[in-house]
Amino acid sequence: MMPSLYRNSAYLSLPPTNSVPSTGAIGVLRVVIQTLDITQTYIVRNPNPFVQLGIRGSNEVQSTSWEKSTCSANWVKESFSILVYSLEDVLEFRVRDRHRLTKSTSIGVAVFPLAQLKTDAYVGVGQVAQVLDEGEDVGRILFDVLYYPVQENEKGDSSQFNSQRSGSISRILDPILTSSLTDSGLASIHIIEADNLQTDRSMHHRFCRLSVTLSLDWESRPLHATQTAHFSETPSWQSKCEFLCADRINTTIVVKVLVTELDNEPAILGHMSLPLDNLLETMQESGTWWPLTGCTSGRLLLFASWKSIRVESNNRNSIYML
Repeated sequence: MMPSLYRNSAYLSLPPTNSVPSTGAIGVLRVVIQTLDITQTYIVRNPNPFVQLGIRGSNEVQSTSWEKSTCSANWVKESFSILVYSLEDVLEFRVRDRHRLTKSTSIGVAVFPLAQLKTDAYVGVGQVAQVLDEGEDVGRILFDVLYYPVQENEKGDSSQFNSQRSGSISRILDPILTSSLTDSGLASIHIIEADNLQTDRSMHHRFCRLSVTLSLDWESRPLHATQTAHFSETPSWQSKCEFLCADRINTTIVVKVLVTELDNEPAILGHMSLPLDNLLETMQESGTWWPLTGCTSGRLLLFASWKSIRVESNNRNSIYML
């Protein structure tokens, strides 16, 4: 069984909706918070600490679980994957105190400039950073940050997936046999528009809104949701989603077109489900039309691309952290 890339959530998608930079992600961070030591004194009670982490300025924030009444916590069993769009960004660790009846409060913030990764992708292992609250030292946080850049070919373009691949996961994971995880990478999906959509005649189209969700199975929460569009037979969304994928071959994409009338719950107008590998292999330069099932008519225009992640073969630990 392949190790999970996503211990805290199914698959990672950053950032949501239409905020994916046009250049796309350049790599992935793997972050493990080992220990947190809070040095400031508490009189009434010890804090219930947890850590929110994310790229400074991004709305996408991930969170550890919270530890009860302690100034010394660890989350070594939790790990986080964060897409990187620039090594000029800063990774922030926001240490907070959880309260039962009120909102959590800030304890302090620690930072890790990603520029340090330009010369050494593994310089972030065993990092210790100060936790500061308005300039005052209130603790220390020990963490590991590993950087997996996008695989580049000789021309500098994102490498294409090798069609002559083996289904053996052990072969892929063995650092002696391979220097990169070709089945692991960044998938980018552009939901462009739909065509010939039809709804139940009882619906008042004037009050209907259309949206699209993308997930990796029928039941899981969506990785991505488009903005809503006014009902028409040819709605356009132009919505992009980029996510980290552990196993391209065995990943299935589920896309649902939803219709919402007034304040009613969204209903599934049509859907499609297909292996990510098939979506990528059959992709045309301007996108590919896919028929929707579950409705009398309708099709969806999607564009998808893939970037493999480079993992150094001489760092066994980095591979098994994936």
